[in-house]
Order: sequence, then C-alpha cells, then structure tokens
Amino acid sequence: MAISVQIVEKSKAAYDLIKYWIENTGFKKFTFLPYAAPEDAGRIFLSEKPDVLVIDLSISKIFNYATAGKLNKNPTKVIVLAAREGMEAIQQFIEIGISALVMKPVQQDPFTRAVAKVVDQINAEEEKPTPGQFVSFRSNQSVLYLNELDIIFVESDRNSSKLTLKNGECQTVHEGILGIEQHLKSRELLKVDKSTIINLSRITYLGEDVNGGGCLLRLNNGSEIRMPLSKVALSSLYKIFPQKNSSVSVKGQDCNGHDSRAAW
Repeated sequence: MAISVQIVEKSKAAYDLIKYWIENTGFKKFTFLPYAAPEDAGRIFLSEKPDVLVIDLSISKIFNYATAGKLNKNPTKVIVLAAREGMEAIQQFIEIGISALVMKPVQQDPFTRAVAKVVDQINAEEEKPTPGQFVSFRSNQSVLYLNELDIIFVESDRNSSKLTLKNGECQTVHEGILGIEQHLKSRELLKVDKSTIINLSRITYLGEDVNGGGCLLRLNNGSEIRMPLSKVALSSLYKIFPQKNSSVSVKGQDCNGHDSRAAW
C-alpha cells in the first residue's frame, strides 16, 4: 500500500524539492497531499491523516500541530526540519513523538536517511499482527460488544449507524459517525467520507459494480458486497489505490488462497 505524505513548507519551491527527494528514494510507493499554505495545512492534516508528515519547525505555530492530539488513534510519523536557533519550538511535537529530526540547512543525504528510518517503521507496523480491541456500542436498550476488526464497514445516518460484520450480520447502533470514530483505534478502519468507514484489512478486491453502480467489495472470507459510495469516498479510495483501471496489490489473500489484487 502506498505511503501518504504531507509536506508543510513556506514555499511551493521548497515543497517541490522535498517531494522530489522522497520520490527518488525508491524505498516505497508514495502519494502526496497537494501543497497548501501553512495556515491551511493543519486542517488538511486532520482531514486526510497522512502516514508521514514532513514539517519545517519554523512554521509549526501557524500549522497548529497541537490539534494533532486527536490523531492518537492513528499516529503519523513526523520528520521535523529544524534550525538550531529555533529548537525551543520543538516541545509541541514531543507528546506525539518525532520519528526523525533533520537539521537545517537540509541536505539530501541526511534527509534520505530520515525517510528510510520512517519507511522501516511503517513496514514493521504493517507486518505486525493487529488483533484489534473490543469496543462497546449502544444498541437499542442493550450494549453491543465487538472486536473492532470484525467490522467490515459502517454506514451512518445522523444519530444511528449500521455496522456490517465479517459474518454477514448487520447491527444498528445509536451513535453517529463521530461517536463511532471515537471507539475505533485500528489504522485499517478508514473513514472514506462523512458517513462511511471501511475496514481495509478485510478487503481483497475493489472494483466497479457494473450492473448496480457504486463499488464491488470482495472480502477475505470469499463473500462479495455491493455498496453505493459517494464521490468523496471513491476519491479517498483512489488515493489508496491510485492506479485506476489497473491492478495494484492489497494486503491479504483471496478466497482461493492466492495473493489478493485490487482492480479499478
């Protein structure tokens, strides 16, 4: 799966240079959030939840990284670019954790080593099995206990949500999408639009539902689900599987035990 990267820099020229260096490392496939002014970057960060954040420490106050505390359930790897005279501002990053620190003026070789370190961390986390935690939801007059990774997808309608589970069951809970998000910790459970969450670890094939429109999902238990998705949701999935109309790898196996593929 591609690693998503957000670069927060003062100028588009600095953004382009950092992006070029990362693209040319060859460590992994990367996707990049578009350049944005520092005052807009914090909002985009919270919305897109990139895997890696590269940020110039001198503009961190404008970025307002303190809001990133909301992302504790889905931590981003942080590469900080810092001048020695500006190190006092680094405290705001300590609580979340810094993956790598590159001193300015930034040189390509030390920056490439920082990217390699971050990629190794992400690879190690992807290989580590994640059993998932048990979470509780309000359902009618009872409490529903579920392993979060047994949830295939969530469809929310204001103050209630329908949870589709791996065994095919559907459960309705009395919580909207914001309440559901607060329960879920796994990186595999991705909010793809304002009312839909999809468990990427359960999907072995993504394709167009030619007959019914929307999206065809093949799960790792061999079943298939057809569901309409908004343009925002499809756009989110395209960022994960960016090569539309071509095959790209998805972690897992299909129902026949072969390596899974996703085609768009």
